[in-house]
Parts: sequence; structure tokens; C-alpha cells
Amino acid sequence: MTGLDRSTLGRNLRLLEAAGHVRITGGRDGRERNVALTDSGIAAIAAALPYWQQAQDQIAATFGEDRQQLLFSLLAELTAIAMDASPQRAAADPS
Repeated sequence: MTGLDRSTLGRNLRLLEAAGHVRITGGRDGRERNVALTDSGIAAIAAALPYWQQAQDQIAATFGEDRQQLLFSLLAELTAIAMDASPQRAAADPS
């Protein structure tokens, strides 16, 4: 689960494809797509990883490990609540 609606996910994947970071191919039927990282995408992740780690370290230093885990737990819970309340989910759930 990405927390993105289908149109946002599709737009973001098209941007990544245009940048050469992913390859999108057809799936088993017209609704399915397969997405794979390219060498460029792998290199982009490798280049970004130190910055991501630095941000994680700053959060841990600011909040401390216990509060950092609480923050991440609360954010996950908030995401789940938002996903349950999303218009797409509501439209798919007739109850």
C-alpha cells in the first residue's frame, strides 16, 4: 500500500518512466502493469539513500528512539484512517 490514489500513482510512475528510472510493461490483462527499476532508478535510490539516512538520524536525535517510534506509529495509524476514509475506498465499499 502506497497511500496514493491510482491517478497519483500513475502520474508519478509516468514521471519516473520519463526520467528513465522505471520501465513499465503490460501485465496479464489490460488493467495490470508491471513496473521495474532500471539501472538509472537503482543509481538514483543509491544516491538518495545517504540523505534519507541523514533525515532519519536527525529525527532520532531530535525525538529520541522511543518518541521516534511513537511518531512513526501514529503516522501509520493516521495513514490507515485516511485510507479508510478515502473517496475511492468509500465508493468501493457499498456498506
